Amino acid sequence: MYIQKDLLLFFGYMDDKTQELRVFLVDIVNKDITPELLADRMNELENLLKTYGGIVVLKKFQKKDQPDYQTYIGKGKLEEIMADMVRLEANLLIIGNVLKPSQIYHINEILRPINAKVRDRVDLILKIFDKHATSMESRLQVELAAIRHMGPRIVGMGMELSRQ
Repeated sequence: MYIQKDLLLFFGYMDDKTQELRVFLVDIVNKDITPELLADRMNELENLLKTYGGIVVLKKFQKKDQPDYQTYIGKGKLEEIMADMVRLEANLLIIGNVLKPSQIYHINEILRPINAKVRDRVDLILKIFDKHATSMESRLQVELAAIRHMGPRIVGMGMELSRQ
């Protein structure tokens, strides 16, 4: 169980930090989405973050039918977001969709110079459950769900996980 806990800390599912979360919310939506549905999506994401305990510093969306293969939001948009994150001292980027492991890896590598990280919607939900789990059974269920979600991210990490 301690090995799994170390892996969860490594991937950021469980925090041992007390740093204030200043969060930039981003969502990618289809070009034909209605303004009402877009507002509902952003409000839901903001409410999830408030439940977790972070502060929203900025919200943006991008209308795009096909996500970028490497970074989901595209390198140009990511550079704009990074500039805003630095200006507003944001330390976490949350994308309101489910990202592929390679996309999270690429975005985290790009965000590394500004000491920020990226999480997707599922990561945020798992962190909420982890924060509010009180019984041993509920903590184990959250840990199992986190392991299942992060499983594909472990493949190919080699040296980074050799100590685990």
